[in-house]
Amino acid sequence: MSGYRIAYAPAAEASLNAMDHPVREAFTKALAVLAREPYAAGSRPIKGERDHRQAVVGPAIAVYYVSGPGIMTVTVVRIVRIFH
Repeated sequence: MSGYRIAYAPAAEASLNAMDHPVREAFTKALAVLAREPYAAGSRPIKGERDHRQAVVGPAIAVYYVSGPGIMTVTVVRIVRIFH
């Protein structure tokens, strides 16, 4: 499986851009792992919606939607730093 494409909503992209380089790099590497299997990787659904999920991703919690099949996109809508 080649994995899902990663996209960012504007608020999540702003949070990503506000991270210093080492933290951003750790987050994007961990997100790439999650994008291979967005329903696994320790993620859990939000409010019982299978495709609306959250997971610890490196130094942050990512809230995201999974679009598929055919679209195969993980859209990150919120990033909350948990480690500084």
